[in-house]
Amino acid sequence: MCCWVDSTPNKIIIIIFLIEKAANEQMSALSDNLRIPVDQLPNHIIQEELESDKVEGETEDAKLKEHQVLQHYNVTMNALEELEEINP
Repeated sequence: MCCWVDSTPNKIIIIIFLIEKAANEQMSALSDNLRIPVDQLPNHIIQEELESDKVEGETEDAKLKEHQVLQHYNVTMNALEELEEINP
């Protein structure tokens, strides 16, 4: 029987320690790069995700409004671009 990982308790503890150490180093590097204290990173990430969701929603709204306006005037973006090229 072949085993890729020796699952003795001591080795598992060492692996977990190394994973935690690597994660802490990454968090510290991210904190340094963003100039945000490590303890504030989770809140900062949540705020950035909320802002991203808000911008995505606004973008979708703008695309929908653009589509509605183009349909209302029965025109295509290509026609508008051609008109802009003719009359800069």
